[in-house]
Amino acid sequence: MKVFFYVQHLLGIGHLKRAAVLAAALRKAGFEVTLASGGAPVKGIGVDVQLPPASAADLTFRTLLDQAGQAVDEDWKRGRAAALLDAWRASRAQVLLIELFPFGRRQMRF
Repeated sequence: MKVFFYVQHLLGIGHLKRAAVLAAALRKAGFEVTLASGGAPVKGIGVDVQLPPASAADLTFRTLLDQAGQAVDEDWKRGRAAALLDAWRASRAQVLLIELFPFGRRQMRF
């Protein structure tokens, strides 16, 4: 069975690290996993799909920043959403795992 697992870390790397551990366990159990990350790349944690990274400007999580440290705009959001959907479709997965949303990461609602 194919699984697409999307994770978004915004300040630290804890969510990405835990998602990578879960993805590895799923693979060991026989699943074919595509791990997609929307945060900054982290050395030592491999992902299958690296989306244009977003981070939080501060602990309020109100402002999202792009890879250059600039506030994201509507064009960036549309492009990022399209990249995520393209990766999901390309994976042809039967299962979709989304870390935290809709209970967290509301700023990623787009």
